[in-house]
Amino acid sequence: MTSPSPPFLAANNIPVISDIMVLFFSNNLLVYIF
Repeated sequence: MTSPSPPFLAANNIPVISDIMVLFFSNNLLVYIF
């Protein structure tokens, strides 16, 4: 495991997780609204 690989993985995983969380919360809000 090289030192540069963890930062790249973290930088690539953070946006994906944030997008999933946004979609999850938006779907929950739609369920509550309807």
